[in-house]
Amino acid sequence: MNSTTTTSGYQSPFETPLYTVSTPADFSSVLTIAFFVIFFAWLAYTVIAVYHWFRYNHRSWITVPAVAVHILVSGFLIFYIASGV
Repeated sequence: MNSTTTTSGYQSPFETPLYTVSTPADFSSVLTIAFFVIFFAWLAYTVIAVYHWFRYNHRSWITVPAVAVHILVSGFLIFYIASGV
């Protein structure tokens, strides 16, 4: 019996995709995907925040230091978490 034939002998027109086979996901691959999702969410937030800081707060002297501190501190935290130290 091949993968497209059922127990009643009926031939299914659809192949079973290989990715539906149940395999346990290891923790490190799930964690890697989670860190990528968190990093890209942080990146989108940072780009939007920097745009708004420069667009609507361009006359303030605190804008550039605030952007620098935000990128350095949050970037350090993300890379520290991702390093696993």
